[in-house]
Amino acid sequence: MRHITLSLIILFSFSIFCFSQEKSISDLRKQATKLQKDGNWKDAFQVYESLLLERADTGQGGADDLKNAWLCLSRMRQSKLVDDLLEKVVEKYPEDWRILVSAARVYNQIPKWGMMIDDEFIRESRSGGGKRVNTRERDRVRSLSLMEQALNVSADEEDKKALGSFYFEFAAAIGRGGNEAWRLQDLTDLTKLPDYHEGGYYSARNVGTPVDAEGAPVYYEISPSWKEAKNDGERWRFLLTEVAEIDSARTAEAKYQWIRFIKGQFGVQTMRSWGGGRFFGGHSPEEGKENESGTYELHTLDETETIARLATGIKRIKLPDEHNHIKLLKQVASLDDKKYPENALNDLASIFEDRRQYPKAAKHWQQSIEKFGPGNNGWKVNRLNQILDNWGRFDGTQTHPAGENPSVGFVFRNGEEVKLEAYTIDVRKLLDDVKAHLKSNPAKLDHQQISISNIGYSLVNDRMKKYVGEMVSDWEQRLEPRKNHWDKRIDIVTPLTKPGAYLLKAKMTDGNVSHIIIWVSDTAIVKKPLNEKSFYFVGDALNGNPVDKANVEFFGYRVEYLPKPKLLQPNRRYNVITKQFAEFTDENGQIILGADRMPNQMQWLVTATSDDGRFAYHGFSGVWYNKIYDPAYKMTKAIFITDRPVYRPKQEVHFKAWIRHAQYDKSDDSQFAGQKFKIFINNPKGEKIYEKSLEADDYGGISDKIMLPEDSTLGVYNIYVDRRQRNPFSIGGNSFRVEEYKKPEFEVSIEAPTEPVMLGEKVPAKVTAKYLFGAPVQNATVKYKVMRSEHDSRWFAPMPWD
Repeated sequence: MRHITLSLIILFSFSIFCFSQEKSISDLRKQATKLQKDGNWKDAFQVYESLLLERADTGQGGADDLKNAWLCLSRMRQSKLVDDLLEKVVEKYPEDWRILVSAARVYNQIPKWGMMIDDEFIRESRSGGGKRVNTRERDRVRSLSLMEQALNVSADEEDKKALGSFYFEFAAAIGRGGNEAWRLQDLTDLTKLPDYHEGGYYSARNVGTPVDAEGAPVYYEISPSWKEAKNDGERWRFLLTEVAEIDSARTAEAKYQWIRFIKGQFGVQTMRSWGGGRFFGGHSPEEGKENESGTYELHTLDETETIARLATGIKRIKLPDEHNHIKLLKQVASLDDKKYPENALNDLASIFEDRRQYPKAAKHWQQSIEKFGPGNNGWKVNRLNQILDNWGRFDGTQTHPAGENPSVGFVFRNGEEVKLEAYTIDVRKLLDDVKAHLKSNPAKLDHQQISISNIGYSLVNDRMKKYVGEMVSDWEQRLEPRKNHWDKRIDIVTPLTKPGAYLLKAKMTDGNVSHIIIWVSDTAIVKKPLNEKSFYFVGDALNGNPVDKANVEFFGYRVEYLPKPKLLQPNRRYNVITKQFAEFTDENGQIILGADRMPNQMQWLVTATSDDGRFAYHGFSGVWYNKIYDPAYKMTKAIFITDRPVYRPKQEVHFKAWIRHAQYDKSDDSQFAGQKFKIFINNPKGEKIYEKSLEADDYGGISDKIMLPEDSTLGVYNIYVDRRQRNPFSIGGNSFRVEEYKKPEFEVSIEAPTEPVMLGEKVPAKVTAKYLFGAPVQNATVKYKVMRSEHDSRWFAPMPWD
């Protein structure tokens, strides 16, 4: 009986201890959360660190504490501490998959660069010395290895929803998209970390979907298990498949991730995305060259086929069922899910639009509308109407010379007739009203009125309807639409030959209305900056001859903001200042003005008129006055040299510098002779190791020396000169390196092919290491890196008409 009582007491005491520790962790977490919320990042981090390393902070609570600890370090700009924290936490909780995933997530979020200083990596270091390296691949591999570790210890997890989310996150981490998709062919080695890479990270330019040695597209199969996967692509597909097995609610989501990937690899849009030409889909399938793998043949594709850009070029291919995004989207569209079936129907409609198979696209828009509604603001109905309704729009035009019948491009679909009307525009009155508005010093500028470069928008939206005059011409034009709702472009010739601006209106029968402004000009104004001047030329728009004695009016305005609202006008925040003057062009049609007449703080509207009825305008636009040579000519430069580029600790560094203006046409008399300059030398950690004021000699030269201590930090040292004592400002400098130099004992050579190799071929290479006295180096560890650089032999521009 006494033994039973003793056991009960011990059990009861242990329960109290556990409850006390549990409560302590909860209280500490509340304390850290409050500190973090109040912006006390350092104190909050210390509490989170204590929770993770000194307590049994397991499960989702520990995972969240690790995330918050990183957020505190980030706000303190102390990323250099995060690596040590992560590895200590991972070492303490090797069986807690939630904490392992949290650590992996942090590795994905932390800055991907730092400095190597004295053979030590410091993350996000802003020190001026050392060697900059990036850690993108290294951090990725470490993150994936932690997720793999979490995968191995999470098999008995009962929370299937949380486990499914982890698998989905793991899949997203190992999957690559966009320019990096080709890397899925590799099987990332998660047992060792890659080296730090020098410089920044540059993703490869995507040249198309990868192919195998026979030129066939690379397809990623579903691996039976994680360990049996042959590449990262199979690993990714295995994880996505497991998501659906673990959490059936995410089946459609997992399938959709795979569909998005294969669409990005094999969709017809890859021709456009990777340089298929800016005229993608812009010409008739019945026109041009016959090419079964070109944009002209998109309408002939079966649903089992695609035309995609592969690494070997654009090619028409037949897709396997599990890599056919159209077939898989149809499967998703039939699932019982609230979100993804609608997305699948919308994607199918867009895909058939890209394939120029508009009847099929219309069918899927109709199905999406019937099952899931018209969408916000009826956007699906609008997309459907874009296919089925009568549409027409002007294709843009330039200014046309007077005396000729201007033509304008017109693109239409489905319709068979368009009615056209042309109206005059009173541009002179419009510009006069703009000037009057600015001269009135309005409390609030009417930006739509003064934006004369966009007057077309205001004219067709009734904003400036009063400037639209009488109708000068109207006519009807028959149209011959193409089949399958394809667009057709024609040129419409107008009867508008007199100088002026015209509003041209096109009304499709049973369709939309389109407008465009036609500018017919007999006079042009050309503007060009000169050295501290602004040049204007008024010439004939047809032959370029100068127009002499043209009356050129300059109207400028600027906004001057008020420090305080006026007492009588509390809503006024600024004044509008204007300036106006006029000049006549000389016999060469020229006017040259300076800042005394045209201040560069103003926006200028320039109008030109003549006695014989000419009219042209330019603006609003700013003016600037270049001092083309002064900045470079008067620049102060300091040129540094050291007696050698590399030193060892305990060696003496001799340096010399010359300071002068960059006026190389002047004599060698220095303007800085006898002046004192402060010289600084910083080590790779940014610590100042030398500071001295030196007097320049007759040639502006200064020199000195410094002895490097035995424990000198290895890396790049920066030396620079400062001209101003109170506010340091470097006018030049240089750098040198400090290394533990050891005389080489052996040399390494590589024998590589002398002739170019093709994709898919094996590249033989022989690495030989010999001592300088001729004997081979035996049993040495060889570390090598294979790098591929892009070579393009094209010499001509890639776009049409270049």
